[in-house]
Amino acid sequence: MIRIKCPWPVLLLGLLAVRPDAQADLRYAPPTPGRLMLNAPLVTERPLEFTLYLDKPGRFYAEAMFDAAPCAVSGPTLAFSLTRGEKPQWARAVTLKLGPDSPHQTLFWLNAPGDVPYRTALTLRITPSAAAPAACALRLQITRKFELLPAVPR
Repeated sequence: MIRIKCPWPVLLLGLLAVRPDAQADLRYAPPTPGRLMLNAPLVTERPLEFTLYLDKPGRFYAEAMFDAAPCAVSGPTLAFSLTRGEKPQWARAVTLKLGPDSPHQTLFWLNAPGDVPYRTALTLRITPSAAAPAACALRLQITRKFELLPAVPR
């Protein structure tokens, strides 16, 4: 067995030399097309309606983010509901709180087929509260969470 003697301060200095810069700018990287289920402008002045088709089972999350320059958004409550035809499947109400230091917000998580069915057309209705609308341009994205399938021995 060969032993290499290296004083631990030298090793620590070497680790610090390869440490990424903490002040590096983080850039938004959009999800891959197979995971992005909805990518649409989010308007808080009037109700919106989208057709959502979840083609695979899994866990999905919705995010609100700035579509242009960041500003402060605090207060508008959005009611989300998913229906299949006229039959309600799922509902949630969320208050938006975005700012220059928090440019995106996870609005909700849902599971298919647990909370809603998949491989069927769902209607997503977004109803804003009567509070003051957001003055910023916002975007709504619903994305399937990437999960590695566990290897099952045969």
